[in-house]
Amino acid sequence: MRAADRPRRLAALLALVALLATGCAAIPDSGPVENGPPIEAGDQTEQQFIPNGPVAGADQEAILRGFVAAATGSQDDYATAREFLTEDAAGDWDPRASVLILDTASPTVSRVDEAALQYTVRVASEVDATGVYTESETAEATSLYYRFTQVDGEWRIAEPPSGIVLDGSSFQSLFAARTLYFFDPGYDYLVPDVRWFPLRDGGGSGSTRIVSALLAGPAAWLRGAVLSAFPEGTSLSPVGAVPVSDGVAAVDLSTEALAASSGQLLRMRQQLVASLSQSTPGVTQVAITVDQQPVTITDDGDGSAVRAPSAADTRSLVRTADELGFSSSGEITGLQGLSAQAIELGATSFTLGRTQAAAAALTPGGAAVLRRDAASSLVDVRAGQIAPDLDPAGYVWSGVANDAQLAVHDQQGAGYPLASALPAGLRLTDLEVSRDGTRLALLVDDAGEPRLLVAAILRDDGAPTGLGAPIEVQLDAQAAAGATWIDDANLAVLAERDGETLVTSHQVGGRSVDLGRPGDGVQIMGAGDLDRLRVLDADGTVLQPRSSGTGWRSGTTGVVFLGRQL
Repeated sequence: MRAADRPRRLAALLALVALLATGCAAIPDSGPVENGPPIEAGDQTEQQFIPNGPVAGADQEAILRGFVAAATGSQDDYATAREFLTEDAAGDWDPRASVLILDTASPTVSRVDEAALQYTVRVASEVDATGVYTESETAEATSLYYRFTQVDGEWRIAEPPSGIVLDGSSFQSLFAARTLYFFDPGYDYLVPDVRWFPLRDGGGSGSTRIVSALLAGPAAWLRGAVLSAFPEGTSLSPVGAVPVSDGVAAVDLSTEALAASSGQLLRMRQQLVASLSQSTPGVTQVAITVDQQPVTITDDGDGSAVRAPSAADTRSLVRTADELGFSSSGEITGLQGLSAQAIELGATSFTLGRTQAAAAALTPGGAAVLRRDAASSLVDVRAGQIAPDLDPAGYVWSGVANDAQLAVHDQQGAGYPLASALPAGLRLTDLEVSRDGTRLALLVDDAGEPRLLVAAILRDDGAPTGLGAPIEVQLDAQAAAGATWIDDANLAVLAERDGETLVTSHQVGGRSVDLGRPGDGVQIMGAGDLDRLRVLDADGTVLQPRSSGTGWRSGTTGVVFLGRQL
């Protein structure tokens, strides 16, 4: 299976969320992981709204409400919405500056003065001008101000705020998640950057919007952790469109692209193909030109960056009372040079490196690194640690629960100072580095409330040097036991809500979906796609999603903990 196809089942499930009402959708309460036919990104059914224009003699409030409602119609660059504005305002108003997505409460209108109204809404989430989606922890009241004037005896809005306002249902019908791809610092992996764009956009086609956003660079929270192959300043040429014909997207770039080396050109093409093929139906190739002149791209045989890396071994990695290894048909296959060390040390967690030559483990003495051909060594001896993790470059990440202080060590035990922008006063519950090594997921307890944070990992010559300002993935839960990367763009959380244990999937930069209730779960572990998600229950039984999508089925029993594979 190609790397691009590994997360197809999860992509299908998450695509269904875009067709449901706003909020965290259950699919369904009676059984987790509702399976269905694969839905490619871009296959979402487009619902076209045709709003009404202003009515003669309408008062200010009617004009205001009509203008807000007309934001559902993007045809001809929101032409209908612009009819509610004065000529100058219609030319200046930027509907793409932001999208405020409302909760279920009804907006209210109040008068500021004889020529101005205040429109107060409760904002559940927001999309900025670059397509970055942010959920609010609680729906916040926001006031928007509109000033009016009369044009030929009819009220029109002279000063509208930029952006549009949509209810949750309309947003789900009109917008869809699109994934841009950038590189990790070593150009080994393609890193996803999820954005939300209109399904229909009078300001340009979907492919044009995607390429423009890609050229503008990664989302702010990812900067410093990922790279773009495009030379600085590269944009679309004045033609400004990306037509698609017979599966080929034609991308005409500005002259800055001429500074690219042959290797850069290959990577530029890979970024474009990855970003467009995931979001634009039928795109399989990209033809790059600069000012309408063809560009020759020579494949030097260096290979391509991997998209959506997953664990190499499809078996579950488990620790039983006497054994540690891969579980299959009731048998445990140990790891040469590693299993015996882990058992002897009394390991209570285990993360296996990609080449299976090294592992990180939590032992009674602290965080340890285990090597197949050498003795184990402690790298962090602080008390009160949670399970450490190992990143693709071989660095061990560890943390103390009570003060959320993180540490990074290489396999020889040398420590690396880590600059962090994490909020103070958090209690650390779980940590896990993404398989491409660019992001760190942190499950924390904040005064009794679970929070899921994701921060970009900053590196210098491969060594971690710090974390970027984290973004928060909103959890609808009273407690959470663990978090894990399902794939390169989605996290799963084992949580408790209203007295029940459940698993939720969270797209980083997107929305969430319930994956069901697997019983009394105590640990969760991912391995690269939804089918390989595992939950360990309190009785030591490993649970996994049924292939039929009707629930969770039992697997290996007598398990003490689940191990992680890079």
